[in-house]
Amino acid sequence: VVHECPRLKTPEEFARSKLFGKDKVRDNMMVWSKESIHAPLTRMEGVNQKAGVRMFKNILGYMGDRQLSYPQMLAKEILDVGTQTLEVRDEVFMQLVKQLTQNPSRESEQKGWRLLHLCLQTWPPGSEIENYFEIFLRERRDTTPAAADALKMLHQ
Repeated sequence: VVHECPRLKTPEEFARSKLFGKDKVRDNMMVWSKESIHAPLTRMEGVNQKAGVRMFKNILGYMGDRQLSYPQMLAKEILDVGTQTLEVRDEVFMQLVKQLTQNPSRESEQKGWRLLHLCLQTWPPGSEIENYFEIFLRERRDTTPAAADALKMLHQ
């Protein structure tokens, strides 16, 4: 369902600027990855595209999927940039959806849910992605208590 979100690039759009491995990039656009993304998942304007890619690196570091120093500072930067730039908020939420989909590490997944909760406590998803984001949470609420908690936060 998330793939139907109008703010989200199509898998073909996302893979277009990749020189090698386009099929793998396209097929795994919204599935957990330990690799950085080459472009934002959402349609973003100019300068915000670099910020979007940087937020994904911060998410990888915070979740422990990539070894980076000071994970708490990475989370703070995500929250600060999202507070300053509305367009980045939706990108961060979609990146978290990606990293929480088929994540093979329980520890990484728990940190991802924690970061998602921090984001929801700081700012809401934009109107263009809110319904798709809510469906993502609803699909997981029965098996993942953190998703049920996020759903409650979304409606506060």
